Amino acid sequence: MKKVITSVCMLVVACLFSFSARAQYAKGDITANLGISLGVLGYSGYGAFGSNYSGFLPLSVAVEYSATDAFALGGYAGYYSRSYKVVGYRNRWSTYSFGVRGSYHATPLLNDLLDASIAEEKWDIYGTVLLGYDVYSYSWGDNQLNVDNDVYSNGDFAFGTVLGTRYFFNPKFAAFAELGRGTFGVLTLGVSAKF
Repeated sequence: MKKVITSVCMLVVACLFSFSARAQYAKGDITANLGISLGVLGYSGYGAFGSNYSGFLPLSVAVEYSATDAFALGGYAGYYSRSYKVVGYRNRWSTYSFGVRGSYHATPLLNDLLDASIAEEKWDIYGTVLLGYDVYSYSWGDNQLNVDNDVYSNGDFAFGTVLGTRYFFNPKFAAFAELGRGTFGVLTLGVSAKF
């Protein structure tokens, strides 16, 4: 894990020094997000951290194609899992989420409407709508009694709205924060790359 974190940090530093700042969107741009969610919602929120728990923060990836300089469409996917172990017992919760998303890049509009001077080459303020499907799975077992694991799974449609912002360190690399019902949680933080 330390090697992965070190590699990601080195990639971030390399990107920071390789480009000058510029971040306007144009038709044909592709934006990819990699994030972690906090404040998990729904079935995927079961489980916690602690000595008997294992797992990781919910991961999500999204890719959007800019249909115009203001509108982008794309897809998203995510995975989340938690396990709880006590002598002889094991419980596991996991969730897969996938769907489509559309975003409106509002920074130029906000500058016009509010007579503001938000640096468009640095800040992207956007609103997103998501429509997808969540698949929940829960398994449990008793290893001391040699009882096979029982599995329960279910799914549900997911709909959410998100208010987000990206800060571009250079024309191709940004950090983002999204507030609202995203892939999993109330708050998603991560990095973006624009191609």
